[in-house]
Amino acid sequence: MSKAEEVGTQQDETILLVAAGARETRINIPQAMALMRDVPVEVSEMANLFDVTEKTARNLFDRLESHKILLPSPDGARLTGYGHMIAREQQRALDELTTRTLSKFAASDTLSAILRALQEGPLRKSELSETCNISRRTRRDMCDSLIQEDWIAYEAGQYKLLSLGETKLSIYKGFEEAIELISSRKDFVLRLEDLAQEFPTAALRETRMATGEFGSPHAVLTLLEDQTDLDVDSLRGIQQVYSPQLIDAYDPLVPKGKEIELIIDQTVYRKATKITNLHHLKRAGKFANFRMQIYPESISFGLGMFGDKKVLVGAYSEHEPYNAAILGSNDELMDWTTQKYEEVRQESQTPSERFWDWLL
Repeated sequence: MSKAEEVGTQQDETILLVAAGARETRINIPQAMALMRDVPVEVSEMANLFDVTEKTARNLFDRLESHKILLPSPDGARLTGYGHMIAREQQRALDELTTRTLSKFAASDTLSAILRALQEGPLRKSELSETCNISRRTRRDMCDSLIQEDWIAYEAGQYKLLSLGETKLSIYKGFEEAIELISSRKDFVLRLEDLAQEFPTAALRETRMATGEFGSPHAVLTLLEDQTDLDVDSLRGIQQVYSPQLIDAYDPLVPKGKEIELIIDQTVYRKATKITNLHHLKRAGKFANFRMQIYPESISFGLGMFGDKKVLVGAYSEHEPYNAAILGSNDELMDWTTQKYEEVRQESQTPSERFWDWLL
């Protein structure tokens, strides 16, 4: 199976699970996932809430875990970064569609196919059956149902799409496209963990992704290969891990006179100031164009901002091996990265400020 086919399969299974799965489990999955946004939930709590057996609740948990939507923990299960983004897009669709309607779309390719076909213009009965490759009986039953709901009409021997049907299809297509996008960047989204609650889905568009793996643990550095020659006068970044390989990748930029500002957390700073690593800081400190800031707490993500042209966002989770990162220049990604960088920068200190705070 190709990577594209694998992503497509993941997307289809995810849509069926979160949208149509409610009928199978007798559990309102959107409501169940909403509960896990803020606090872990145990199987027994889920069973009591929806008045089902613990076996039924456990089966749902196992299915969500197999898709990496849920992560088990000692005090219950909680949403992964992937789960957070899926839940958000699901809720966005449900703000306009009922659970029943979302389930109907997810469980029936025929429903979507009929509406998409009629988007192109009115069709006669035989034309609609042929276009959608469905039997006359299936077409009749589905169209009769859609006529009753005022999604389509049958006039002058033709089916035509009504505004309500157009609206419902548009909402579902947006949901479907969002799930496809999130699934295509699943490695990165998983590692965002709770940060995924605020990371915009649209920021994933038109990005390149790299994931470290066995035999190639620093694969994310491949995203930097063509960035050092960008015609930009500044580089700003957040580094959440001490990585000599990353330092070597950025090292040639320092003497070129680009304005460089790097934010590291206290753990990285401790490692950087060890005797065996201190030569990196000593060298960088010789250049007036290099500034460093220290964030007082741990950071779970990394950023690289190449002027106002491109940004790189990297993430690491203790539940997933290796890092994953995306590189892009779409407006949503640029805006989110800039805002997040400034938030972290406002809470950071220079080494001298940190020293005097510690001394006093």
